[in-house]
Amino acid sequence: MQGEGLAQGKTLSSAGAERLPLFRQRGFLLMWAGKSLTGLALFSFMTAQSWYVVRELQRDDWMGWVLMVMTIPRLLLFPWGGVLADRFPRASMMSLSLFLRAFWIGAMLVTYGMGELHIAAVMIFSFGYGMLDTMFWPASDSILPELVEKEQLTRANSLIFTTFQLTMVTGPFITGAILTHGSYVGVFSFVTFFLLAAGVVIRLLPKKETEKTEKMHSPLQDLREGVRYVRHTSYLFVFLWVTLVVNFFFAGPVNAGLPVWVDQVLKGNALDLSYMEGSLGVGMVTGGLLVGWLNIRKKRAILLLGTVALIGLSMAAWSQATVLWEGMVALCLIGFWLSVGNVTGASLAQELIPKEKMGRVFSLNSTASYGLIPISHGLVSALLSLGVSLDGMLWYSGWLLTLYVAGMLWKVKVLRTLD
Repeated sequence: MQGEGLAQGKTLSSAGAERLPLFRQRGFLLMWAGKSLTGLALFSFMTAQSWYVVRELQRDDWMGWVLMVMTIPRLLLFPWGGVLADRFPRASMMSLSLFLRAFWIGAMLVTYGMGELHIAAVMIFSFGYGMLDTMFWPASDSILPELVEKEQLTRANSLIFTTFQLTMVTGPFITGAILTHGSYVGVFSFVTFFLLAAGVVIRLLPKKETEKTEKMHSPLQDLREGVRYVRHTSYLFVFLWVTLVVNFFFAGPVNAGLPVWVDQVLKGNALDLSYMEGSLGVGMVTGGLLVGWLNIRKKRAILLLGTVALIGLSMAAWSQATVLWEGMVALCLIGFWLSVGNVTGASLAQELIPKEKMGRVFSLNSTASYGLIPISHGLVSALLSLGVSLDGMLWYSGWLLTLYVAGMLWKVKVLRTLD
């Protein structure tokens, strides 16, 4: 990767100040390690939970509901997480969230050991995990500009996103191996350990006071100010609506549908599920490395929306898969375009949004991301209960997603001109 000074030593920023290479910046390295450990814990937990519901409890039709109750607290509390991220040290918020989640998964482990981890208990723990998540992501999304300079954001995001998505390969693979040769006790213990380790690493990040170039009022007034800023910034307002609709077509069929596809179409096991989730991670790693190496600075809005259209086409292709390798290829393509879009969108936003508003703006974007996801998850479960095939849902959702994005690019000029 052509990172700043990776083979050159120190360079000068546009402001003339000395700029260290990313790999020599302590704050960036700690953030990189902390997000990687968080990813290992997250994706291991998601794989174990999905397989537990589908195979151990034999409740395929409840998979969407489980994901829905994890999403609801995010939808309700993300905006307030953004307010807190603009008021308090973001590193402290992230580490606290990780420590609390470690305790929560430890409680889930105890419940499993007592033989009481029924579907109702799974949903309670999913809800609690989602609630604790809301402290982490607004701070995580907005902290990077405090650690690296503006010119380094794309490559810093690329490295962090890529490694985070690499854990989509290693986390599910480890989970599949543990479940094949061990038990859920091992998986939940693994998740708890890595959440604790991530919390310790993030705790070591430099704690900077959030820059305040505006007068801070009550939390409600701060939230209103963030909403007002987004509403009067045309490209942000348009992206929020695009995000809202896109996630409706994507989240339910892909997230809730993946373990169901492995169980119903492949008649597979936990290791097959880990291969599928791992292929998604491989695609995301490849896409993240590519966009970081290219460091694209022009027409990024078009690139971002174009990747969403390609995700839709890949979903339609996945609906036609009948064997493992075909599904893996389709998931790899989805992951590739998803990563390109994630890195491009995050870097663009971090460059354009004022730092003192960044937590609130990212939290509102996350709220839009999750806005229709609970309905999407619930709808998938409802349709499966009514006998609608997952293949049909993937096919139509993929094409509707592609057509919607194409229409937005045609109708909204700001998306065609924004760099």
